[in-house]
Amino acid sequence: MTRFTGGSATPPPSPTALLETALRAIAASDTATAEPIALRVTQEAPQDPRGWWLLGRVRTMQGRLKDADSCLSRAWFLLPHDAEIAAARGHLRLRQGRHAEAADFFKDALDRRPDHPDARFLRAEALRRDGKPTDALALVAEASTALALHIRAKCKADLRDVAGAQLDLRDAIAMSPPPGLMAQLRQRLAQVLDANGRYAESFAETVASRSVGRVPFDSDLFASRLRAIRDFFTPATVKTLVKPTVLTRRPIFLAGLARSGIAILDRLIGAHPRAASGPEFSVLPGLVRSWQDPLSADNSYPAILRTFDVRRIDGVVNSYLAASDEFAGQADRLVDRHLSNWMHLGLIAMAFPEATIVHIERDPMDLGLACFEQLTNAGMPWSGDLESIGRMIAAQRWMMEHWNATYPGRIVHVRLEDLLADPRAQLGRVLDAAGLGWDDACLAADAIGVDGERSTIVPSAKGFREFRDPSVGRAAHFTAELAPLKAAIEDWDRKLRSR
Repeated sequence: MTRFTGGSATPPPSPTALLETALRAIAASDTATAEPIALRVTQEAPQDPRGWWLLGRVRTMQGRLKDADSCLSRAWFLLPHDAEIAAARGHLRLRQGRHAEAADFFKDALDRRPDHPDARFLRAEALRRDGKPTDALALVAEASTALALHIRAKCKADLRDVAGAQLDLRDAIAMSPPPGLMAQLRQRLAQVLDANGRYAESFAETVASRSVGRVPFDSDLFASRLRAIRDFFTPATVKTLVKPTVLTRRPIFLAGLARSGIAILDRLIGAHPRAASGPEFSVLPGLVRSWQDPLSADNSYPAILRTFDVRRIDGVVNSYLAASDEFAGQADRLVDRHLSNWMHLGLIAMAFPEATIVHIERDPMDLGLACFEQLTNAGMPWSGDLESIGRMIAAQRWMMEHWNATYPGRIVHVRLEDLLADPRAQLGRVLDAAGLGWDDACLAADAIGVDGERSTIVPSAKGFREFRDPSVGRAAHFTAELAPLKAAIEDWDRKLRSR
């Protein structure tokens, strides 16, 4: 088939040309561009392993890990032991937390291509995460790039070589790597300094990390959108909204900000034999985005919900269930921890009247510090400075007060500090509310990867596992530095309630 442009015929792009375009998009983290290209290649050339390899990489980046596994397995079948496919499968296993398998795939990639640009370093990272920092360190002993130095620094930190870790991180920073890696390096250096009690230096590195790749965030515009949602979902309006006929108890919706403890609670519930945890489901946020009409507020979310009939609200439920099937498997309950859930609890309560809703919160100063230290500008634009973080904390608290008043008794509340101090009692309340009942598997250490690398699980004389999160209470070390955070929370508490 030919295309006609400006009177001249041009042939369609070859699979190779399409793949090159998609690879450039992936390098820029642009999955929206890469995805349709990868799909096109798999449809037009289903026996070409490159298309399946590319689609597998896209699905890995999107968090659709089961789909990614299927695509990469197809590519592996078509071209066994290819170095690039092996490396892609290693990336996937890292995302899945299957670190030993990831290390094996990266070794296979190295065996096939000893000069592979990333496999050696990523194998070291997989070994480090698998609890083998000495083996990992041997792979990056001759580090000469910023990425390799970063991984070597993490290995040294795991082996308590704080001075060596600092030196590697500073050398990597001096190489002026790309912005994303630069931010990671400075965040890692901040953690190393913090662990050594050098709090002022640690905070300075955190500030430097957040200055890289700043993304604008309009707090006033965000607050106006929240106010529209809050003004719509009044007790009187809620009574008039259509009720679904498709009823399900499958979802357990967690509501909380990033670093509130939401990841810990997700892992604990997901370890129950009758429950599962999946990625951050984007079904409801995607629907909310689709219900926007710039020309009409009445045809936009949330006002558009007044026009919903049974067929349409049942369609919301069915779309959600279809998207979550692959993650639920045979489980009775599935945890949904999307970080926008707290904004849309009115929609959730409307579409899922039998689902469990759990709100998790923590000390606002500890929360603000954890967000500032650990989040990224690209992922969470509001986390780029202490003032914006404070406004977000105040806004989330303001919304949760509204949801509690609108749906009294519907939401289970958990504080992170209480969960860490007595997980058996606090988690038990959540499981009872979800109709699951207690199971000791929820506190099994090997079932839980808690909140990145900043939380640990330790044996307890009480007969169960207890948890320690070094970020709890850390704000006390930074009273002066966090003054802008405290002021922003207080100012926005007053501003949001001033109407």
